[in-house]
Amino acid sequence: MPGAKTDRADAERLQHTFNRFVAKLDASLTPASLRDTMADVASMFGLRHIAYLALAPGRARRPNIIATYPQAWVEHYQKSRYHRLDPVVVSLAERRDPFSWEVERAVASPRLRQFYDEASFFGIRAGLTIPLYDADGPVAALTLATAAGLNELPPGLFSEENVLQLMAVLLHKRARERIAGPRIVDGVRLSRREYECLEWATAGKSATDIAVILGLAPSTVIDHLSRAKAKLGVRTIVQAVALFARTVAMQKPPQS
Repeated sequence: MPGAKTDRADAERLQHTFNRFVAKLDASLTPASLRDTMADVASMFGLRHIAYLALAPGRARRPNIIATYPQAWVEHYQKSRYHRLDPVVVSLAERRDPFSWEVERAVASPRLRQFYDEASFFGIRAGLTIPLYDADGPVAALTLATAAGLNELPPGLFSEENVLQLMAVLLHKRARERIAGPRIVDGVRLSRREYECLEWATAGKSATDIAVILGLAPSTVIDHLSRAKAKLGVRTIVQAVALFARTVAMQKPPQS
């Protein structure tokens, strides 16, 4: 029966997608590699953009974001503190199940209209968001987005919400491990912020870039990097980055 063959082919495709995601996630040891894994997931679903947003305690604090969005948009989003305005983020307080959304063209608030216009300019017009919760409420979200309208999202995307939820949970766990894990570099334990700043520096980000990503002042990022250098017993960020990269390489699972 043609229908049965189609269903079986879809199931096999989805299983292949999930297995590939898990394999790549296991090897993702830095924010940059997590971003690459996420980009691969987006392409598997026929989409260009995917974003992981981890909420910070307190509404005023900027969230951590790992995304395939244009870097200029991520930086602008963080600097403008759009997480306080973004309807998708605001909806996390009330919605636990995956939900779809689309940029609205007619809104009363000039600031919200500006937000929508800017998101559209960067090619973010519709998407599917998977909220992530713990006992205290929303903690993060994974969003698959498109530059086209809601009707242009892959038709099978909504029927695969259960798999997407599982992928979101695994991604969240991995991302949180990178933030709250042992934070050992070359046998030296770093603070969470020291480790985060050095991790992003290893991914090629400047102090200004890191400040935007983590919601910190550039001077604070420089302080964290300086303390990391002192703890590691090196004189330059380049040397600290080399130690971090070597530690990450040693943590990689052996190739079979």
